[in-house]
Amino acid sequence: MGNRRINLYTFCRKMTKLLPFHTVFYVISQGLGALIPAAQTLAIAMFINNVSASNADQPYDAKVIFSLLLILACVFFQNVMPVITRVVNVSKRNRLTLHMNHILLEKQMNLSYRYIEDNHTCNLIYRVRDNCVNYFDEGYTNVINSLALFVKLASLMLIIFKASMISGLVILVIVYPLLFLAMKTGRANYVLEQDAETTKRKYQYLFSVLTGKEAANERNLFGFSKNITERYNELFDVAFEKEAKIINKRYANMKSGSIVTLIVSICIMAIMLPRLFRNEISAGLYIGLAGAVLDLIQSMSWQLAGMMQNYAKLNQFFGDYNRYMELDEQVGAEEDAQIMSAPEEPSLEFRNVSFRYPGTDRYILKNCSFTLAGGCSYAVVGENGAGKTTIAKLVMGLYGDYKGDILINGRNVKEYSYGELKGLVAAVFQDFARYELTVEENIGIGKIVQYSRAGSEKNEIENICDGLNMTDWIHSFPGGFDTMLGKLEEGGVDLSGGQWQKIAIARLLYSKAPINILDEPTAAMDAVAESKVYELFQKLNIGKFNILITHRMGAARIADEILVLQNGAVVEQGKHDWLMKIENGVYRKMYESQRQWYE
Repeated sequence: MGNRRINLYTFCRKMTKLLPFHTVFYVISQGLGALIPAAQTLAIAMFINNVSASNADQPYDAKVIFSLLLILACVFFQNVMPVITRVVNVSKRNRLTLHMNHILLEKQMNLSYRYIEDNHTCNLIYRVRDNCVNYFDEGYTNVINSLALFVKLASLMLIIFKASMISGLVILVIVYPLLFLAMKTGRANYVLEQDAETTKRKYQYLFSVLTGKEAANERNLFGFSKNITERYNELFDVAFEKEAKIINKRYANMKSGSIVTLIVSICIMAIMLPRLFRNEISAGLYIGLAGAVLDLIQSMSWQLAGMMQNYAKLNQFFGDYNRYMELDEQVGAEEDAQIMSAPEEPSLEFRNVSFRYPGTDRYILKNCSFTLAGGCSYAVVGENGAGKTTIAKLVMGLYGDYKGDILINGRNVKEYSYGELKGLVAAVFQDFARYELTVEENIGIGKIVQYSRAGSEKNEIENICDGLNMTDWIHSFPGGFDTMLGKLEEGGVDLSGGQWQKIAIARLLYSKAPINILDEPTAAMDAVAESKVYELFQKLNIGKFNILITHRMGAARIADEILVLQNGAVVEQGKHDWLMKIENGVYRKMYESQRQWYE
């Protein structure tokens, strides 16, 4: 649908452009279907009148046969067309899904990072992403069906008006309040449905906890399945009650309208009885009109009301879709990493940087200043919440709404294109991704444009893995570097936590970025094992600008220089030995509290 705001007019125009064949089919089929009730009404009236007028010598004249064939043709169309329509619907749904997934994925990939960590925006993203195809598919069908229903109602109303002006006026009078009530119900139901969707996502998450392999060990170890199952059942019941409320509300609205219109239809038929007795209308026309009025009432009380409810919900969804498409995008998000030559003395500088996450009042960083220079390794330490990971996110350009200045190689971060930043900085976070691809693809995916399965690139991957002591266990797999990881495909191999961590670090090394950030990717390891991995990393990355973010002092000790964060600012900076000499120093206290881990 593109990034422009969407309303009913633009929606119909773009859907017609996207689905030209389907639109022509629906217009023709629904148009003919809309005329069928009127044609059937007239055919029945013609048949009854012609049979009544026929004599014993010629009971089946041409008029009787023609009217009978017309009735049969109407019945045939009503039974065959739904089958053809279902086939066309599948084609329409597939094309629409493909188109909308492309738009939504492109938008998702370009979204500013701050939205990913914002709960309110995440709910909006989930609503649009999970429901877009359904709403657009049903909305498109609803629009065409509405046009067809209008033709149907108009043709029936012409017949009724011709037979009884008063009856037609009575029907028109009752339509408006029914439509108003349907619109109001549709808007209210949309809000209820979104509330139910939020609850549904919660119990679906609990279902994944109860059935997914990620929590399988802890399910058995801690035996929490019963407790989680109870919570799952509670949320499921809540969602069920909300959905039942929506259905009941919709049904009550339609049923009340149906009762009113049924009473009105009986009154209309009673009004036309005197005209039948006065021979102002034929018996065939009266019987045909009786069926037409009942069909009309049914259409108004159920179909028309339902369509108006769906239109109201679609209009509400347009609001969500427009808000989603108007979310800020990261300029250059899809740019490939641009490999930049690092200066002889690369540097990173924070000048009075203050930052708080969107929607919060607490500053994670407050007037934070420091300078890192040269091809050295640095460690950033501090308690949880001190701002260690935030520094990494700001350096990578994931957030831009901070105060102060951040400079890489003497140039403001905001002056770099996003592609240049991707080429300058690479990171591995604690929650690194685990791709169910081959070993080689897992490592090469970080530089997918340059990656090739043969030659120097493949040799480089093997050299990196050899330096991280990974080669032995990779070659123990059936396919070596071509072995699929995870359980997505048959024969896939699952790795231990430590092995996945080394895969992630190898991916970082393969990126060739001059500034490398390791944000506690080895936190699941014990302190000694973590230090050994960092030492291997240091040896493989000599001369690079390495930043190790950790809360373990043993790992920090191997760095050339250590930065100590407290309350959002650097309070100490220097080598391990120098920091240990500071009486009552923050680093010294932290190291002493962990000394037993290393000695």
